[in-house]
Amino acid sequence: VLAVLGEPQIAEAAISYLGKIKNPLALAALSEIIAEIQDATLKQAAEKSARRLRLMEVQPPRLTENPPDGEIYKIILSFFDGAGSRILAFSRYVGADQSHVESVNLMLKSGIGLADCYGSKSISGVEFDEAIEALREEVGGSEIRYEYGLLLLKDALWQNQENAQPVPPTFVLWKSFFRDADISPEPYILRWAELVPNFEVLRSDPDLLEESYELHECDEFTNWFDQSPETYHYAEQLEALMDRYHGRRLEREIDRLLKRYARDVFEPQRERIRRDLEYAADCLFRQVALDRPFVALESRHESPKDLIKGDKTVEAKIALAAAL
Repeated sequence: VLAVLGEPQIAEAAISYLGKIKNPLALAALSEIIAEIQDATLKQAAEKSARRLRLMEVQPPRLTENPPDGEIYKIILSFFDGAGSRILAFSRYVGADQSHVESVNLMLKSGIGLADCYGSKSISGVEFDEAIEALREEVGGSEIRYEYGLLLLKDALWQNQENAQPVPPTFVLWKSFFRDADISPEPYILRWAELVPNFEVLRSDPDLLEESYELHECDEFTNWFDQSPETYHYAEQLEALMDRYHGRRLEREIDRLLKRYARDVFEPQRERIRRDLEYAADCLFRQVALDRPFVALESRHESPKDLIKGDKTVEAKIALAAAL
């Protein structure tokens, strides 16, 4: 892990140390580093350490056949929270009786990419479902297809590169879950014209944009409130205004406060929020458009408007209109 993800000096020291371990597993680790690492200096260091082991007559370990990959059990994508984070949980069956699953849980965060990774090599399907239920109670979520989950993972790893953010070290330990797939970093391009009928009409529809204030009442967006200290500071100012003023004077003071709040808190996050709206709309459209629609987990709240209550298509259009 240190050789792949550590600071350059630490990585070089780890690679050099591997070259001194007279063990087939050390040579196997160096071979994997050579195949994966991008830094030319570290790659040369790994090749040098591997040559040293071969001169010491260390042989690669005998290959053992991996057990066949189990079928995919469930892939769950949580809804966004107010900081642009969501959980992507992968699971597949292990064992002949299919009573247990291997699970890998990834935290995807806007502006970072893959922010955290943890999992379990074998838990019961019941335990996994209970963990997902707890996630649903906290932030909500939907079941998605494996292929879509892979696209989001590849995009997150690409964001890590673009934002110069390190991939969590634990991902090195859990990425074997995806040994049957290509997970090389790649941006996820949102091709709205292919996915959304009458896209050009939708993006200029003022009525849809007007309805966007209702999104906070939809399950997918109920956690999009800002929890920064600045928000609580402005909330205290709002309480002070309501205690001090009344009538039209109060309305004017609140209007000024909200404009400052939008400028100070949300303007710096504008691009992140816009991108998150696009990702959320994309997932909603996919729930509607695919041959086997995604299964939305049980709703926790009722939407107040008949317009968007239970209609993912309308909800997706409103989110996309707000983003564009």
